Amino acid sequence: MSANLYDTDHVAWLHQQAELLKSGRLTAVDTAHLIEELEAEVGHDERELNKRLLVLLIHLLKLRLRQ
Repeated sequence: MSANLYDTDHVAWLHQQAELLKSGRLTAVDTAHLIEELEAEVGHDERELNKRLLVLLIHLLKLRLRQ
C-alpha cells in the first residue's frame, strides 16, 4: 500500500503510518518498512549513546589526569 509513498516522500509516509496506528487501522500499516525504521532508529540511538558515553569517559579521564 505505502511502499510507493515510502520511496517518494519519507516524511509523508511516517505521518501516514502514525495516523493509521492512531486510528487503529493496523491492517493498512506498512509493517515491513515500519519494522525496518524502528530497528534503524534503535541502532541510531545505541550509536549515539555510545558516542556520548565515550565523550564522558574522555572528559573524566582528562579530569583525573589533571589532579
